Amino acid sequence: DDEHLPAMQRHFQTVTDGFLDIARLCLSVLVDLVLASLRPAVQSLFTSEWYGRPGSTMQTIVVTLGDYLADWRQHLDRFLVGRLAADLLDRLLIAYLEAMRGRQCRLKVAS
Repeated sequence: DDEHLPAMQRHFQTVTDGFLDIARLCLSVLVDLVLASLRPAVQSLFTSEWYGRPGSTMQTIVVTLGDYLADWRQHLDRFLVGRLAADLLDRLLIAYLEAMRGRQCRLKVAS
């Protein structure tokens, strides 16, 4: 019926918007969970432990991210995996820069 079409379209849009809101929330929760599992490694960035054991902290971070991404690829749509990875990398970069700033690091440029 053409008379019910506008109402059906409004309801369909409402349901679609609700599913998108839930998907965004779920992605945010997944990113939060990953960052929580990486918190000890991120907190050790730019510390004497980090400088004393080159590569071990970053290896922990990279391996952990790889494990999560492998799991997500098995269970999520390709678009969602890409979106999730991008969101995660953005937040991880922020955490890295905050760790650097919090420890007042000075970068040396090789000559």
